[in-house]
Formats: sequence, C-alpha cells, structure tokens
Amino acid sequence: MNIKHFLETPPSYIALKKILSNLNKKYNFIKLYSIGKTWLNKDIFSISIGNINDATIFVGAVHSQEWLTTLLLIKLIDKICLSINYNLKLYNLDIKEEFKIKGIIFVPMLNPDGVEIGINGASAGKKFSNHISNIISSSNEKWQANARGVDLNHNFDAGFSILKKIEQQAGIIKPSPTQYGGVFPNSEKESKAIVDFILYNQNKINKLIAFHSQGEEIFYKYGNTINSKGKFLANIISKNSRYKLIENSGLASHGGLKDWFLQKIKKPALTIEIGKGENPLPITQLDEIYNKLAYSLILSIFL
Repeated sequence: MNIKHFLETPPSYIALKKILSNLNKKYNFIKLYSIGKTWLNKDIFSISIGNINDATIFVGAVHSQEWLTTLLLIKLIDKICLSINYNLKLYNLDIKEEFKIKGIIFVPMLNPDGVEIGINGASAGKKFSNHISNIISSSNEKWQANARGVDLNHNFDAGFSILKKIEQQAGIIKPSPTQYGGVFPNSEKESKAIVDFILYNQNKINKLIAFHSQGEEIFYKYGNTINSKGKFLANIISKNSRYKLIENSGLASHGGLKDWFLQKIKKPALTIEIGKGENPLPITQLDEIYNKLAYSLILSIFL
C-alpha cells in the first residue's frame, strides 16, 4: 500500500499498520513503536522524527468518527519525510536542520478500536460486539467512543468529578456512543496509554496538539488555566489558517486530553477541530484542510 491509496480511503487499523511499517522501512530517521494496547489488543502506534528530547506531540483519532485527523497526520508525516530525505525546504524551512534541534511525536490513531467500529459497525467490536449493538440500539448518536462505550476525550483526569455531574444531568449514566466518560479517570487502556507515555516523557515533550473534527476551531485554555506560549501558538495557527479561537463549554469543558495536559503537565496544549460539516468528514476535504493547516503545524513543531 502506498501513501496515495491510503489517503483515499477510511483508515482501517490494518492499513494504518502497513503504511507506518512501510514508512519505517523506507526512512531510517524515523522511529516506529507502540505506546500501548487497546481493549481489542490493537497497538496504539507512534512515530517520532528528530530530536525527541525537545518534542511536540500530535494526537489524532481520539474519537472514532474523526478518522480524517489520522489521514491529515499521515499526510503531514509523508511530507516531512520527503523533505528530510531529499533535503528539500518545506514552507521555506530547512526541515532537516530544524529536526536536529526539535522533534515531533505522532500518535495518528489513539482510538483504533473505535475507528474500526465507526467505519464497519458493531461487528468490528469483536468480543464487545453484543455490548456495542445494545448501546447502538438505544441511541441515535454516531459511534465516537472506544470498544467499551467510553468517550476517551471525557476520560482524562481534568475536572472529572465536575464532568460526571454534567453527564448525569444530561442523562448520560452508562456506556454510550458518545460523551460517557467512564467510571474513573484513565479507566480506558487508550487514555491510560497516552497519559503514561506523556508522564514518562514529560521532560522531553514541550507541547501537545490534539486533533478532532469538525468546526475549524482552536481551543487553547482549560477553565482559567492559560499557558501564554500556548495562547501565542493558537493565535499563530488561527492567523494562518483562519480557524477561530474558541472556549470550551458544557459537556466539552472537562475531561479532555488537552485539558489534562494543560493542568497536569503545565505546558502548551491545543485542540484543533479540523474541517467543517458532519462527522465523519468526507475525504474530499483532506487537501483543503491540509493546505490551511500544514504551514502552521510545521512551524508549531519548531517554536
């Protein structure tokens, strides 16, 4: 499988595994590894490039219907690798030299179980398929959760008790296609994997960007927690992409990966909502989204 074909179809786990393996074989300057396993024993893959002692981390597909974020990150990885390999400038930046100073860590699909369920239905949940079918039958919502019906972006340890009260007020009290945060923070293998990975490398990771869809929006604060460098970065991306700066509210105001990183790691963290429309966004939007964001994302690695 080549990059072009991968970017033309919804990203199955097998296809992602193959394309990352191909990139790893082709370029000796990248490192491919797993940061953990899902409930269905899928690897949560990560690729790193450059000096990861001073790195930014990009995380995609936290929600299953938002798999276009995975394609965006793979496209970005491919462009970076080509620039390094052929010693070409990217957006007038000497990428090869820049990566001697800074690094990037990509986690292109945090929720591979959920993505498979979102694309192929309950049967993709395997041992959880009956559980998933029962959840789906009592809801009109599209599947955004992991295989256990937990919304990963409600499962992080940031205002979790407050979030649970908001969920209960909204009638969300059990596993659901979306917005159910679980019984306790980091209860899910996927959220625990990314938290453990970041905590282990917190002296090396200088900022985080989590990718979601949709809305062409950027979130850079958590409650009253604002990182000045994060605000500066958000403004740069907003200016270059025309994405709007937004504040979280309601069910989206606690429990997110960006929220946890800002509060616990105390370094810059953003959530970027790519594209416009209804999830899953069509693949036909990918090039437009990439063209709006790529320069800012490349620049953000080196700031």
